[in-house]
Amino acid sequence: MGGIVTLGALTQYSWIKAAVSLMGSPAPVEFAEKQVEWVKENDSLPLDDKDVSDLLSTLRTFDLSLQPELLNNRPLMLWHGKKDQVVPFQPTYNFYATIYPTYDQKEHIYFMVDEEGEHKVPRPAILKTVEWFCRHI
Repeated sequence: MGGIVTLGALTQYSWIKAAVSLMGSPAPVEFAEKQVEWVKENDSLPLDDKDVSDLLSTLRTFDLSLQPELLNNRPLMLWHGKKDQVVPFQPTYNFYATIYPTYDQKEHIYFMVDEEGEHKVPRPAILKTVEWFCRHI
């Protein structure tokens, strides 16, 4: 949950100067809704609909995709593997495509796409993360 938590932290803490999300989702509400749907189809969910609704309501507070203006042009690097079976690639890429035009300084927003990547961060992404933080902090 590191990438998801990092992106959620950007909604709460304006003092964060720069961030990197490695295979996280900026849309945890959408992600949670899909997980709940999957569990309901394949197993039993130990929560009723009101409980789920209440939890999703709380999660909305941390959903960066619902309040991208909170980025406020802070440097953000995203890494995601296209073959990730745990956290889907497309919602993260869609978020990037939406926020990229809003950045005044295009060098402050970067998406590193790993065409073959799954839910495991490879060494090149770690090295790029270090470089990103050295440049932006």
